[in-house]
Amino acid sequence: MFGQLKSILKFESKKNLPVFLVCLFLSTLFWFLNASTDKHETILSFPVKYSNLPEEKILLNTLAQSIEAEVEVHGAGLFSQKLSSLEDTLEIDVSRVQQRSQGKKKIAFITTKSLFGKASETFGSSFNIKRFLTDTIFFEFDKKITKTVAVNLNIDYTLEKQHLLSGQVEIKPAAVKITGPKSLLDTLKFIGTELLQFNNLTETLSTSAKFDITSLNENIEIEPKTILLMVPVEKFTEGSVEIPVGVENLPDSFGLKIFPEKIKLTFNVAFSQYDKITPELFRVAVDYSAIEQNYPSKLRVHILKSPEFVILGNIFPEKVEYIIKK
Repeated sequence: MFGQLKSILKFESKKNLPVFLVCLFLSTLFWFLNASTDKHETILSFPVKYSNLPEEKILLNTLAQSIEAEVEVHGAGLFSQKLSSLEDTLEIDVSRVQQRSQGKKKIAFITTKSLFGKASETFGSSFNIKRFLTDTIFFEFDKKITKTVAVNLNIDYTLEKQHLLSGQVEIKPAAVKITGPKSLLDTLKFIGTELLQFNNLTETLSTSAKFDITSLNENIEIEPKTILLMVPVEKFTEGSVEIPVGVENLPDSFGLKIFPEKIKLTFNVAFSQYDKITPELFRVAVDYSAIEQNYPSKLRVHILKSPEFVILGNIFPEKVEYIIKK
């Protein structure tokens, strides 16, 4: 008996299934039509872009890439907006900014109330913007200037044994042009390079270097972007010269006899510079003022002049005897 009842119910369910599906479809349709006529409030995020930024000025602050608004939208409109994710972009014309004084500074801004018309034009009339959650967009501008500053080479190097610099380290250019906000560039006197490190150099090095921009404002531009540098390196040889000893600070009414009259000075010099060495490139002397202080038995010899391309060694003798003549 229970089996017969189960079969009858199963048969009736199959017979009423189409009716049930039709009723479900109609109720869903009526619900959707009713919802589409209802108004809803929600928050939408509008993508934005900025046009007509002034070329003679630099923007210092970071601008928002989207702006949120409270909107009133029909159900169907809300559904379509959620699906489209607002692919269009709201354009903000920066040439229409307003200004107000704040102390010595001028603040530029745009009120979001002025964007209502543009937003409706861009995104259509399927919703009504009640208010933007941000009421004002601020722009921090500074005057754009260009100035020339010196390059500060940041380099650390070592030379292989029996090698030395045969000249000065050269950089080209020695000064560069930088463009950026006036408030930042007014105090900028030089710009440094990234740290360059070289070990045990045996020959002249020619390479390029980039600037260290880690501490610079992102609005600062440098031209050129890199510099060239040369570190002249050569193998050296040892040399020596004999130089007459002069006297510094000698009173007019006195004379000073030096023993010996000449000293020997040793030095290291690059092979290519060796033939340039002459005694006239050096000058050594004793200081008469030392006699007036404590009357030493000997006077120390001081090197007063030498070529930049040599590395000085020893003086022999380091001290000389003297006789005062009146």
